[in-house]
Amino acid sequence: MSKPVKEIKGSLSYQLERGFRAFVRETNGDTLMTSQVVDIRNETTEGVEIETQNTIYKLTYATVQAAA
Repeated sequence: MSKPVKEIKGSLSYQLERGFRAFVRETNGDTLMTSQVVDIRNETTEGVEIETQNTIYKLTYATVQAAA
């Protein structure tokens, strides 16, 4: 069975590390906490692909505005 793929825009709250959760601050101000990261691939200055235990995230880096 293949994992679902989710495309998101935002920035990483912490450095990615296999075996730990990823924390992503989305452009809408929400924070996404993933299941454990199993692979980090296609990392560029524009984004990264994060495979977790349950999902594959295609993160496009974006400037996140602070909440008022």
